[in-house]
Amino acid sequence: MKSTSPLPITILLISILLLSSYAIAQPTKNSPLQPTNHLNILYVDDDNIYGPWDGTLEHPYQRIQDAINAATPHDTIKIFTGTYNEHLIINKTLKIIGEKANTTTINGQESPIIIQINADEIYLKNLTIKNSNGNQTSTGIRINSNNTTIQTCYIYRTKTAITIQNSTKF
Repeated sequence: MKSTSPLPITILLISILLLSSYAIAQPTKNSPLQPTNHLNILYVDDDNIYGPWDGTLEHPYQRIQDAINAATPHDTIKIFTGTYNEHLIINKTLKIIGEKANTTTINGQESPIIIQINADEIYLKNLTIKNSNGNQTSTGIRINSNNTTIQTCYIYRTKTAITIQNSTKF
């Protein structure tokens, strides 16, 4: 009587089990294994003067406002050390985080409002905000929203550091 080795049958069974478990474990659209919310980290670096600018770590935006415009609600914007000569309008829920408060500067260049916040649940951290125009109504940050958090930010050369309008929670 000829004896057959169980090895080929064992290999076949193991292969079938592995393939079937692989097919079962693959995430599909809207499955619990796949994230359903869209959370990004966008990067900004004023040294990226030649582009391209897509907000990735390899190709960060050159301007903070470009990252804000490209972001979706609840994204995080990380800003590398540098001086950013612009004023910002924030109209969606975001986290905006500078690399270091004393070396990540938003220079308002005499704009009456350097940062205008119009969306709820904004988080600002590690920024120096300076140079509004000094008029009676000028301000470093104007908040027209709820649940804004400002942490480790230096605000100077403005008539008023922070103005709060129509806000119930700060």
